[in-house]
Amino acid sequence: MHMDVFKDELGNARGIQASLKLKDEAVPKYFKPRPIPSALRDKVADEIKRLVKHGILEKIKFSDWGEPIVSVMKPDGSVHIFGDYKVTINSCLEVPQYPLLNIQDLISRLNGGKKFSKLDLSQAYQQLLLCQNSRNLVTIITHLGLYRYTRLPFGAASSPAIFQEFMDYVLEGLDGVGCILDYLIITGNSDEDHLKYLESVLKRLSEYGLKMKKSICFLMKSEVEYFAFE
Repeated sequence: MHMDVFKDELGNARGIQASLKLKDEAVPKYFKPRPIPSALRDKVADEIKRLVKHGILEKIKFSDWGEPIVSVMKPDGSVHIFGDYKVTINSCLEVPQYPLLNIQDLISRLNGGKKFSKLDLSQAYQQLLLCQNSRNLVTIITHLGLYRYTRLPFGAASSPAIFQEFMDYVLEGLDGVGCILDYLIITGNSDEDHLKYLESVLKRLSEYGLKMKKSICFLMKSEVEYFAFE
């Protein structure tokens, strides 16, 4: 059953790259780095090195665009960092008018399901490569220098619509599945249908090089929580 999609590694979406489109009147914005509390400096440095190691960030020497970073402590004591795009590119981006599936529409679509499987894409946006022409737009300014994202970043105004359109493309034509961003729900009117639909979804995800976060995926459950709905 295509267990490769549950490997503990970053996925690499095949056959497509994301592109950020600027408004015609957009003017580059560059900010100085924000001070980082001394207690977090080593953790931020470790996270930057991890992102570089996994090919999510790349070090550069110059960019017209530059965002200060936001750092958030995670429960395990590590730090999540991302660019503060609201002060730079977000107001300058052409945001695709692509709809996200409404949760009530999703519930209606899956009506009649007996059991449910929930899949969670690991580091969802970052499984989608960013085209070369867009990378300087998402340059972050850190105490270690300039780095730019090579993958679709969290926090950019365009990212949700770009990722949702990509996932709808990946899952096109499959029965028994609904998707809102990085969360997928699979169901069927019988266990046989459910397993058939689940197999089709996992096969499609594998074909596109996508990976799931195994620890928070649930298969064949009588109920699952999905955006606080059960």
